[in-house]
Amino acid sequence: IVKLKNGQNTIKRNSQQSSIFVDEQCGLRSLIGQVHEAQRGGQPFYISEGHNTQQASFPQNLLLPRGSSEGQPIVMLVTVNSYDPSEQKLGQNVNPPNDDRPQGFPLDRRINDWNFKQIG
Repeated sequence: IVKLKNGQNTIKRNSQQSSIFVDEQCGLRSLIGQVHEAQRGGQPFYISEGHNTQQASFPQNLLLPRGSSEGQPIVMLVTVNSYDPSEQKLGQNVNPPNDDRPQGFPLDRRINDWNFKQIG
């Protein structure tokens, strides 16, 4: 939670501070290869205990698109929401705390062009 002031604000965060990001995940091709290898009697294939709890998480290696040595222009969408501690779901001890907004908010609804502000 960051207290914003009027005017320009600079917010620095490390993705490891967020509960929605997980370490780099194995890619689909690699997973399929591991399953086929196990089916052929090779290395056993195990699903980790945390597998089901990470379904709504986002791999850190996909947080920003890969660029090139020449650079790559990107557009970032940032949302700023008010925070009310009473809206935090019971039993959650995560950082940042979750609220009752749907996952993907505000991208779960139609967004008109006039809702966007171009910065920079």
